[in-house]
Parts: sequence; C-alpha cells; structure tokens
Amino acid sequence: MLLCSRDWEMLIVGGGVPVPLDGLVALSAYVLNHALTSAVALDPEEAASHRFDSAFLEISSSEKLGALVRGGHYPGGYIRLFAVLERTGLADLHVINRESTMKLGKPEQRHCKEGRAEAIVSVIGATGWFIEAPRTETLRELEKDLFLGLYPTLFLRETAEMLGARFYSSIDNGQTFEEIFLPRWQFSEGDHPSVKLWSIEADGSVSIPEAAVLVPASHHEGMPLIASVTLAYLMDSGLYQKLGPAGRKGDRNRSIDLGEWEKNWLPFSRNYAVALINVKFLGRDYVRGILLEETRSGALVKVGVFTTRECLRKKGP
Repeated sequence: MLLCSRDWEMLIVGGGVPVPLDGLVALSAYVLNHALTSAVALDPEEAASHRFDSAFLEISSSEKLGALVRGGHYPGGYIRLFAVLERTGLADLHVINRESTMKLGKPEQRHCKEGRAEAIVSVIGATGWFIEAPRTETLRELEKDLFLGLYPTLFLRETAEMLGARFYSSIDNGQTFEEIFLPRWQFSEGDHPSVKLWSIEADGSVSIPEAAVLVPASHHEGMPLIASVTLAYLMDSGLYQKLGPAGRKGDRNRSIDLGEWEKNWLPFSRNYAVALINVKFLGRDYVRGILLEETRSGALVKVGVFTTRECLRKKGP
C-alpha cells in the first residue's frame, strides 16, 4: 500500500522511490530503537524517564506528546507519526501475523454495540462458531454473555484451537484490562503437546488437565533458570524488589531466576512456571510460557509471561 496526498502525489524518498505504509511503520520502529539506544548510552537514568513503558502509559493522553518532546530523544515528526500508528494499532504492521490482528484498532477504542467477534472472524479465520450459531443460538443471544465484555465463549474456544499455545501466552499491556497483547516472533516455534488438552470453560476459565511445569521441578535444583519476565499487573514496589532491581517503581519487566521467583513471589501461595512454546533460535532451544499463582486448591491465576534467556540444558517434564 503506497501513501499518496489528496492530489494522488505519492510519498517518495531519495531518487523518487515510493514509500509503502509497511515501510513507514518499519522505519518508525527503527527510529524508536535507535533513539532510545543512543539516549541510554548518553544518560541511562534520564533516558529511562522517556521510554514507551508502563510509566509513560500513566501520563494522560493530552500530555504524552509534550512529555516526549521535552525529553529531546525523538524528532517531533516521528512523535506525531508514532502517535498515529499507536492509536490505530498499526505500529507492528511490519511484523504482523494472524493472532496479532486481534489488537488492531485497539479493543478499548472500538466503539460498537454488538458483533465485535464477527468483525474480526475473517482476519483470524475462526468462522465455524459463527456459521453454526444460527443452528443452536441466535447471535444476539451469544452477545449476552461475553468474556471480558468482548468476545463470545464459542469464538474464544475456536480461536484458542487455531492459535494453540500463543493464545494462552497473551498478557495485558497495562493500559486496560481488556486490551490483548500477543507476542510476535520470527523464530521457529512449536507448541508443547500438553497445551492441546487445555480447554476454555463456559465461564471463561481454562481447564488444564496436563501442563509442562518448569518450576518447581527437582531437576532444576541448584541450576539457575534465567528468564525475561513481564508481570501481568502492577503491584507494590516492595514485592517487585524481591525479583531484583528495576529501572523504577512500577516497571513490570524483569530478568530473573525462575527458581527464585517461585520461592519469593507471594511465598504463602504455590507458584508455577509452565512451558507453552518451544523456540529454536540459532540452533539453540528456548522456552516461552506463563507464570501461575495458586489462589486456592485447584484454582490458578496468570501473573505473568516469561521467555528463558538461557538455553535449557535439560528438557522439562
């Protein structure tokens, strides 16, 4: 898709080379990383105050652009472009895949009275529930009981079956509880076989008859299992400090030893690191998964996602 003015004059660079929309998005991503890397090299503490992270999201919408301009790390034109791409959900267009289309347009910014799931079935490909619905229930009846107020349970079940472990590895990004944040990877991936047995219940909960538990596990005793972790929600700084140092209060991202996390994260409860996806990169094997906390016997809640940063020397169960 090429960009044109109202007079159909194409946006060009250099010697008249047209600029496609996905090219502009890719350039935007490069500027973001390059500017931040340069700023960190000059003054890490100052640069941290102008990153696009949880702290930045706490700033009111009317003040965000001004805060970035005052930071001086990003060109003004880029900031305006980034704002447009973020508000429309197109910031990741250059690496988009089927599951990440679920966040296009930002769910909390979609203003519709009904039919949210129907609006994206052609993109996701989950059409079976929609075709079968008139034979069992009317679509209007399905809309009466939406999970998180967004999607019919039948739609979620079919989507989970299509996407596999990537569906369960989604996590909220901190802006709203409803916004979907699905990882986008370019590596070779394979779902752990146990995930095929998982199912979504009528109330939106997930039944897990079997799981690949990395932590706690006896064969990891004495061997650190380092992982990059994103926690699902903000908590008090005291609890975060148990997970190691961070840039500032409220930062949900950590590099931690999963074994230490299991012992220190709310030690009065049972905590688990469960493998969902095996990732092969440069000939080495890594794991992506979810962090679960037991709230009562047989009931778990997802508190984060992880990706191992060390190649696993032994396969998990």
